[in-house]
Amino acid sequence: NSDAIFAYLRAQPAVAQANQAQALRWPYNSQWALGVWRALYFRSAGFKPDATKPESWNRGAYLVQGLGHCSACHAQRNALGASANALALSGGVIPQQGWYAPSLLSRSEAGVQDWDTADIARLLHGGNSQRATVSGPMAEVVLHSTQYLSNADLAAMAQYLKDLPAAPLAAAQTK
Repeated sequence: NSDAIFAYLRAQPAVAQANQAQALRWPYNSQWALGVWRALYFRSAGFKPDATKPESWNRGAYLVQGLGHCSACHAQRNALGASANALALSGGVIPQQGWYAPSLLSRSEAGVQDWDTADIARLLHGGNSQRATVSGPMAEVVLHSTQYLSNADLAAMAQYLKDLPAAPLAAAQTK
């Protein structure tokens, strides 16, 4: 358990090693650049529940929009790396990885609006369901994060994701 590991590490002798200088390149290595970016794009805000929705839906919205930070991958970014619309979940390229995180609004990509909520929860918990299998960075999300969520939290996320507005299918896809 983690307490035993912590106790073991605390019992180890200290190592004398000087701190290494940071190796970030410009502009990531400057505090003023971070300050400018924060002034342009960061807005401190708390979660505001939707009073017209049930408590479980709001729990799912809180998890997807906040703690799960799904928009970190599933939202488009501008030239400076800020989410174009953090709550859009309309798909985007993951910075530094070149991996496309598909739109959660489009049924032709990763939208789950026509899925059963049990299948959505199963996908988030185990990485596969009767409808799909995750891969790439989303497989890491399942491995390191969502597989550990409670059944109630998985069901809440599934309810919220299922209720996202579906983007209209492109004319070429409906023919």
